[in-house]
Amino acid sequence: MLKTATRNAEKRWQKHKTDTNFIKFRNLRNNYKRHLEMNKTSYVHDKIMSCSNNSRALYQTVARLTGSMKSNPLPESTSDARLADDFAHYFYNKIDKIRLDLEQYALFDPPHRNVTKVKSFTALDEERVSKMIMKSKPTTGHLDPIPSSLIKLHCDIFTPIILSIINASFSSCKFHTSWKKCCSQTIVEKD
Repeated sequence: MLKTATRNAEKRWQKHKTDTNFIKFRNLRNNYKRHLEMNKTSYVHDKIMSCSNNSRALYQTVARLTGSMKSNPLPESTSDARLADDFAHYFYNKIDKIRLDLEQYALFDPPHRNVTKVKSFTALDEERVSKMIMKSKPTTGHLDPIPSSLIKLHCDIFTPIILSIINASFSSCKFHTSWKKCCSQTIVEKD
C-alpha cells in the first residue's frame, strides 16, 4: 500500500513537476524507505533470535545473510563411496611414495647410553596427591573408568585410594599393564 502510494506520487510529480508534488513524493519515498529498513531489521533480528541456542544454525544464518556461504571443499565425485575410495587411494599412494623415498636413507641406530636404573621411588603423601588431582584437567577419555570431574568433585574420598595405588606401584617398582594404554585422537586443523 505504501509502495503503491509512493509510485503514484512519483508518477504525479514526473507528469506535473511542481514543488508540492515533489515534496509529497519525497515524504512518501522516505516513509517507504524507513518502513523497509524497519522490516528488514525486524526480519534479521527474528532470524538471529530463532537460532540463539544453536550456534551452528546461527553461523549458517549469518553466512546466508552476509552472502558468505562457503562452497563445498570436496572435489566432485559420482558418489560418496567413490570419493572415499579416491581419498584412500591417494593417501595409500602417498604413504608408499614416502616409504620408497625413505629407503635411500640408512636406518637410524641411536647411540647407546648408560642410564642408571631407578630402584625405588619416594612415597607420596595425601596432600601432594590431592593437589595433583585438583590441578588436573576435567577432561575424560573413554579409557577412564571414572569421569575426572567426579574424582575432582569427591577428591577427599578418592585421594586415599589413589594414594595407596600409587605408593603400591612405587614400592613394588611395577606399573600395571592397563595403565600403559592410551587413546590418541588425530585432530585435523583447518587452514
